[in-house]
Amino acid sequence: MKALKSMRLPQPAFQFQPRVWAGDFQRGIKTLLTWPEVQIGLVLAFITLVLLQVTKYTLTGMPMMVNLLVLIAYCFLGYASYAGQVPTPENRRRRAIGMQTHLGLGAFVLINASLAVMDYILTGSIVLPEWDKTFASWDLALGFHWLYWYHVVQATPDLHLLLKTVYGLLAIEIAALIVVLPLSGHVRAGRWLVLWYAAVATICITIGLLMPARGAFVFYHLPVMKHTAYVPVMADLRNGSLQNINLSKLQGLVVFPSFHAALAVICAAGAWSWKYLRYPLLILNLLIILSAPSQGGHYGVDVLAGIAIALVTIYFVRPQRSTAVADV
Repeated sequence: MKALKSMRLPQPAFQFQPRVWAGDFQRGIKTLLTWPEVQIGLVLAFITLVLLQVTKYTLTGMPMMVNLLVLIAYCFLGYASYAGQVPTPENRRRRAIGMQTHLGLGAFVLINASLAVMDYILTGSIVLPEWDKTFASWDLALGFHWLYWYHVVQATPDLHLLLKTVYGLLAIEIAALIVVLPLSGHVRAGRWLVLWYAAVATICITIGLLMPARGAFVFYHLPVMKHTAYVPVMADLRNGSLQNINLSKLQGLVVFPSFHAALAVICAAGAWSWKYLRYPLLILNLLIILSAPSQGGHYGVDVLAGIAIALVTIYFVRPQRSTAVADV
């Protein structure tokens, strides 16, 4: 509760700082555009729309698009309703929580959807040589025998079930944290998590495009590759046979670096200020990292690269922290 009493909502790292609006909804909308996470989302959305116009790709799954747009609009309008309130000692806590909860979720959905579609388009448009053989050799040079670890997991049913379960929880975890962190009073941590996600996702997708790989399942010719959703999608994008992007069936296409490993690190870091969930979520995310090779087909070096990218991002990406909520 001590953290709630001294709660401060960080200003965006932007040269023009938002002013205190006198209960004006329209002016609350204007402050929305001064936040870097919103600016990043809008830029990514614009680039994605341009790519759709200049390439052969089209979007399907319009109901999903409508749902996403409605959710984003709801979140940004919700932010504006809180930002337009006159800050007072009585409403300070509620205003800060309302602003960050709506701002964070709306920016996250916009960034995530834009990057996912952009990744599909660029994966099919920029077809570079695959790095699987190199990554496998790097694993061996580091002393990690991927096939041995995979067979150990498969031969241990309880371990396999555990890793399979936690691997699928990551998307739910990060979306939940972006909402629950500010709602529980950890406003600053909620904002950091959104910015970390934007940076990590952009970096991982960029590297994945320049150093593409089909993953260890394909490289080692394992039967599980037939049931791994991203494998045929990536193959069809690279050979040009997939041109319709279904928004309701988007798959992660990045092998190196491991996006799962990177997200697990930023989720653990984002929840670290939450006393009661700090260690349970740390254990969960360590298990997610451990699950990446056997459940996601990631090489060991994929996981190491993902962890490194997340740690560097956490170190460098920090919004301003010294401005009181009443000054926002």
